[in-house]
Amino acid sequence: ADYFDNQWLLDSPVIERIDPTINFDWGTGVLTNYGRDYVSVRWTGKVLPSTTEEYTLYAYADDGVRLYVNHTLLIDSWDECCTELKTKVNFTASQYYDIVVEYKEETGPASVSLKWSTYSIKKQVIPSTSFYYATNIAGSPFPITVLPGAADYPFTDAMGEGLNHAVAG
Repeated sequence: ADYFDNQWLLDSPVIERIDPTINFDWGTGVLTNYGRDYVSVRWTGKVLPSTTEEYTLYAYADDGVRLYVNHTLLIDSWDECCTELKTKVNFTASQYYDIVVEYKEETGPASVSLKWSTYSIKKQVIPSTSFYYATNIAGSPFPITVLPGAADYPFTDAMGEGLNHAVAG
């Protein structure tokens, strides 16, 4: 998660951390080190469903929220407060899906949550065991060539010997 001291997700984040779930009720407390109002948060990562079926995703926020799955905006409640919105997505078990949740807090109490349900899974906060995040490669003994453009699944291709003959340790 990237936490910003403005409601527009701009400039450098003031906090960068890994949140195990998206289920917060800050009340009127602080979200960042100093900010309780006019702040925003962007969570990015992957979700890994455990079953192949139609999932209902639920996003709630006081004040604004957006939900993207695989680069498609599915829920846009950026200017509408305090309503749980839902969308349906067909997920395949053991397949990673990109997920981005954007949240803004204007004034007053602050809260946000992301839940899911299916025919076999009761409505619940998406568990931490279904969330994954990417980390940058650092300290690799192999040369890395970075080319201009977006580097994001499924829009990224990987090539080279390291895919077939990796060495660890």
